[in-house]
Amino acid sequence: MRRVVTTCLLAAVGGGLLAPAADASREPSGKEAKAIKRGFLKPREEGKTMIEKIRVSTKDPDFAAITYDVKIPEVNVIGETPTASTRAKKTYEAPSPAVLKKKGGKWKSVPEFPSKVKKDLKAKAGGRIDISGETAAVLSVPARCSESPGFYTASVYDALGDVYLSMQFPRYTGPHTYPALAVRSLAALSVGNMGTVPQWETGQGNDAYSPSGELYVDSGGWGIIEATMARTGGVYPQSVLVSGFWDCG
Repeated sequence: MRRVVTTCLLAAVGGGLLAPAADASREPSGKEAKAIKRGFLKPREEGKTMIEKIRVSTKDPDFAAITYDVKIPEVNVIGETPTASTRAKKTYEAPSPAVLKKKGGKWKSVPEFPSKVKKDLKAKAGGRIDISGETAAVLSVPARCSESPGFYTASVYDALGDVYLSMQFPRYTGPHTYPALAVRSLAALSVGNMGTVPQWETGQGNDAYSPSGELYVDSGGWGIIEATMARTGGVYPQSVLVSGFWDCG
């Protein structure tokens, strides 16, 4: 996952220095910070989320953004999935800040917010997925995501290369790690047909119920894929590696 480092540049003006413009957003007060943290962490698994920074919008003070990391078991992309107790945990940075809105005195994460707030809080969707092996591509466009009770899906489409990757969870039980299968929780890849017919999918080529890696869905909507894929329609070896994260835009 990426780390974004911001540098401030000083411009010389008339022999002097021009101080960098302050961020439009601001730091929260102590009381605000406690309330925002409480609203953000309440629906999340304890101990997995580490808050890095909180900013409150000056365009609309009822919105705030949290930059954060998550710690999840390091995924395995070949063979059987180790048990949670035997896996090391790896820290991932969320690809974009989580945005919260204050309503009735309480803060809650929201998927949609005004464009002026998005710009103010720098909440632009990111994402990068590397595909290698039998076919190769880099997907760096925001994903289209949909969630409803018991169902979640995310899809990333690169129109230039005509590469379509979809992650589907028809038995969705909330944000956490899922096995990369060919059923129940899966990913499928299409190249050259506008996503109409998948050519590769997760799961072992000889057993749809055996994982070929893992998928992680965060409560912020974004996710991580670390899995191999085999061609669809028969018993084929794992020939494609898909690695990276998607971000809902």
